[in-house]
Amino acid sequence: MISDQRAPVIKDYPTLQENIYATLKGQICLLERVPGTIMSATDIAQSMALLMQRTVSRTPVREAFLQLAKEGLVELRPQFGTVVTKIDRNRALEERYVRYTLEHDNLKDFMDKVNEADYEEFEEIISKQKAANEDGKNLQYIELDNIFHHKQFYISGHVLCLDIITTYNSHYDRLRNLTTWDKGNVKKSIAQHEELVKAFRKKDLTGAQEILKIHLGKLLDEEKELYFKYPEYFLNE
Repeated sequence: MISDQRAPVIKDYPTLQENIYATLKGQICLLERVPGTIMSATDIAQSMALLMQRTVSRTPVREAFLQLAKEGLVELRPQFGTVVTKIDRNRALEERYVRYTLEHDNLKDFMDKVNEADYEEFEEIISKQKAANEDGKNLQYIELDNIFHHKQFYISGHVLCLDIITTYNSHYDRLRNLTTWDKGNVKKSIAQHEELVKAFRKKDLTGAQEILKIHLGKLLDEEKELYFKYPEYFLNE
């Protein structure tokens, strides 16, 4: 079922267009705006004005639409509106491959630099993930999940790799976020995070890479179930 939680309103970027783009992207990726939703620049300008507590014209909204279209999250239909695209399973799996390849290769440099303070922070993130899952706060869990994985790139110093993942990961992200509607799926992910931290502490690179392969690979099985459970969210194949 769709969460009653709401994606965060982004106000941290220097321009209004960037903030609208980031807020809309969050709403789409977190399935607040589900695939097939029709949006108009006028309606979005009005909703963003309320969320951001300021005047918003249609121009920065149209610019945000163009950027979202480049990432395959919306389709611009003249005389009709801007439509949130359905999840492309093939693209999602390609994006998963990109993420897995970069995250797998990142582990070596990460292992050389990670320290005790980092281990403790990872364990704290996991504790918060467990609490979020128990309380049914799937959006909080997703935020913590991103922190857990992104931190590994900050530690290794490969921030450009992280930028590539976060920019070209939208269909995969929507698929991943769908899995958090099932607490059982989330529990499995958290258990794998715990195994990863154990491997980090042992400096067991091969072990960590194997766990990561299983961790990111489980979506391959989950996406088949999601396709049949929520067919209206997916492109027909």
